[in-house]
Amino acid sequence: MTLFDVFRDEYAPFHRLGQKSVNCYSVTLRHFDRFMIAREGRPAPIDNLTDLEVARFLADRARATSTASAARDRVQLLALWRYCARKRYKRSDGSMVDFPEVPIIRAPRRTPVAYTVIEVALMIRAAKKLD
Repeated sequence: MTLFDVFRDEYAPFHRLGQKSVNCYSVTLRHFDRFMIAREGRPAPIDNLTDLEVARFLADRARATSTASAARDRVQLLALWRYCARKRYKRSDGSMVDFPEVPIIRAPRRTPVAYTVIEVALMIRAAKKLD
């Protein structure tokens, strides 16, 4: 059983995820599948929920995109992973899926962009001229 199967058939309906959340999780799972296909030639089954595999995937994502994207992928993968552990899913070797211990990814905060005092004054002046 692949992670996407678990997500589609159980996790998303159980948590009543909206379409936007389903789309975000789907993007993460597609990237994880592509990563596992490149490494093992198959989409990610539950067996790939190991600290080492997920850490490798997240490091790859951080290099390929941004730290913020990798942090989001970590949150989504770990939520699905914890669900599998709570439901006591078994790997193909018969062992239980354990809970994750993947290091936190600290994404830099974006600097807020704001209008200057002069720009706000110009907008107010322009608005006063309108009917």
